[in-house]
Amino acid sequence: MLPARARRERWVVVADHCFQRIVLDHSLGAPWRTVLTARMPAWRQLSDAQLAAAVRFAEAIETGGDRVLRELNAQSLRWRGFSAGGS
Repeated sequence: MLPARARRERWVVVADHCFQRIVLDHSLGAPWRTVLTARMPAWRQLSDAQLAAAVRFAEAIETGGDRVLRELNAQSLRWRGFSAGGS
């Protein structure tokens, strides 16, 4: 749903995996791969509070659109040592 809207409205991020990165990073407060194992799905590893936070971040993106997504993406990329660009 968000990726389709992002493509239609030409948001900074359009790829599904980038939305996952951004939402997971913010729900964990760090790059998700530094907290979770890649051997099992992320949703299985999240606490109830982390899962609720992930939903809140996705809802914030849905409500705020590209403006909110740009801010969250920029922080996610900074956590990874990259400058804020596209997805």
